[in-house]
Parts: sequence; structure tokens; C-alpha cells
Amino acid sequence: MKRGGRLRRKAPLRRTPFRSAAPKREPMDPNLRNLILRRDKVCQAHPRGFASDVPCGGRLHVHHRRLRSQGGPDTEDNLIAVCTVHHHHIHSVDRAGAERAGLVIRTFPPFDGRRATG
Repeated sequence: MKRGGRLRRKAPLRRTPFRSAAPKREPMDPNLRNLILRRDKVCQAHPRGFASDVPCGGRLHVHHRRLRSQGGPDTEDNLIAVCTVHHHHIHSVDRAGAERAGLVIRTFPPFDGRRATG
């Protein structure tokens, strides 16, 4: 309500916590995680020709080539070790380059910017 030229708020705004619509998944087996880290030993982004101008940095992460959100399993052939910097790069910066290098396996058709109609 406007009173004296100012907006007056009746009650403070409340933040609602974000709740994902995806079902909860079981965490990865720690023995499998350790097996992948021992198998690969170093970041697998550079040997595959991905982001060669970006230096490795941080600790190693276990990355799903076929993403868990797209039904990717926790199996040895679907998991690789990548450093923190390249893991961020794969998911946030250069998804197409990661697909070309085989770091991500697409299970859905590429997004072309159009909304699905139906």
C-alpha cells in the first residue's frame, strides 16, 4: 500500500528453500570412487584434447561421462577423473567441446533454442 509516497510492506519476504524435482540418488560407492582415482591418477581432460589452453588445478573429481541426471550409471567405463578446473569447464563453459573430446556422452538431442510444442 502506498502511503506518503512510499511503498509499505505488510510482512517481510520469506525465502523458500530450493527443492529439486529429481529423486534423491544414492551416493557413489567410495570404493568405486577410489578405484577410478587410482586407475586414472591424473586429470583425463588433457590426454583427450579438451581445453588444452586451460591448466589443470585443484584436486581430482570423479566425473560421469553419461551424466547421472540423464541416467548415467556408476560404472568403471562411465567414470573418469578430472581436476576441479576442468570439471567446472566441462559443466559450465564448454559443453560442446567436452562432447567432442568424449568427456560427456549426450543422451538427449541437442538443444536448438526452440521450445517443445505439444
